Amino acid sequence: MNKVPFLKKIGLLPFLAGGAFLFGLVFLVWKVLGYPTVQPLIDGMRGGLVGWQSAFGGPGELPLGIYTTIILVLKLLGVMVVLILVGAYSTYVERKILAFMQDRLGPTRVGYKGLLQPIADGLKLIQKECIVPLGADKVFHYWAPILVFIPSMMGAVIIPFGEGLIPFDLSMGVLYLFAIGAIGVMGIFLAAHGSDNKYSSFGGFRAVGQLISYEVPLAFSMMTVVLLAGDIRVGGIIDAQLKGGGLGFPIWFIVPQFLGFLIFFIANVAETNRVPFDLPEAESELVSGFHTEFTGIRFAFFFLAEYVNIFIASSMITTLFLGGYGGFDLPFLGQTLSSVVWFALKVFLLFFAIVWLRGTLPRLRIDQLMELCWKRLVPLAMINFFVTGIIKLANEIRLNPNLLWPILEKGWGTALLFFILFFVGMVVWVRHLLKGVFGKPALERRA
Repeated sequence: MNKVPFLKKIGLLPFLAGGAFLFGLVFLVWKVLGYPTVQPLIDGMRGGLVGWQSAFGGPGELPLGIYTTIILVLKLLGVMVVLILVGAYSTYVERKILAFMQDRLGPTRVGYKGLLQPIADGLKLIQKECIVPLGADKVFHYWAPILVFIPSMMGAVIIPFGEGLIPFDLSMGVLYLFAIGAIGVMGIFLAAHGSDNKYSSFGGFRAVGQLISYEVPLAFSMMTVVLLAGDIRVGGIIDAQLKGGGLGFPIWFIVPQFLGFLIFFIANVAETNRVPFDLPEAESELVSGFHTEFTGIRFAFFFLAEYVNIFIASSMITTLFLGGYGGFDLPFLGQTLSSVVWFALKVFLLFFAIVWLRGTLPRLRIDQLMELCWKRLVPLAMINFFVTGIIKLANEIRLNPNLLWPILEKGWGTALLFFILFFVGMVVWVRHLLKGVFGKPALERRA
């Protein structure tokens, strides 16, 4: 007899109603008890770390550099452990979600409800033999998985896991992700070129073209948020949404920038090679794309890097558009743990949407993928950036009218040039749109 998943057995609405009732009951108990939280315990732990710092750097004591090095190493180890666990169990969550959508059970054999399946898969891949093709470039074949995996880990150091839990709030902020993204692209190209396989070469060329192309609308959407926030740091962008530092009043940027949110979300799905943009590893055409010839732990590096990149992409969407870790305090948790829960919930919802696309949409053709980027997303992202700049300037003049005359006196020529370029670009784009270029298939246009 087949088992029926619990959620399908009781129905979605009764499940949500029961969850809301349970949350209300917990909130009522929390109010009756006088709103106790674990925040004092967390503040005590932080105070202990600050007090431990006083043992370094004084006369006759250990150098302060030793303390800094220890904290740096602990932060990096903590981020690495979190990413490995998130990457491993993202596969489990994805399989469960797809099984629910397709009326299956998903992993059930290893551990309770299949919870140990990611660990079993990892041990299996570690024990498998790493095979190198005879004609492959061994140096490229060895280093390519590492060059793909390490940037994924490096990108997570600016993720705001909660309030006061940003490992490194770098001054270059979100631009840091673009700086290390080039290393991952190089690793994919080396994997394809060094495999001595035509399927891998096709997958590598597709991947490089796709990743470089979709970075353009991604960058425009990201810079639009930076323009609104007035800060490029991750912490500054979140504060601008929660405290009103950007527009003068607190608001999540998804509200004034819903178009930018859609462009950024689509571009991130393409950057992570997910359906419907998974052409670099299309199994119906290219066996497995650029990592066709990789086995064992080397394949595990590619596999883990993909899911870590999905987590980083979801985290950055949450940071830029959904207020980061912002949210009201939850019962008994306190401010810090509540922020962690809110951040994790938002990231999970975005991850669910990405998995939902995999279970719903077919794969695009390569010409459709490139046309979507260069003929739709890039013009829309540029227009959105330009209009946002005008609105931001108008808002600054509203807050400080004395800025108007210096802008007109010194910047009118540049503003006029940008307006002419924008107008010409709009005319060309609308002309192509009216001709129906976007709606016709590539083969029909060639005919």
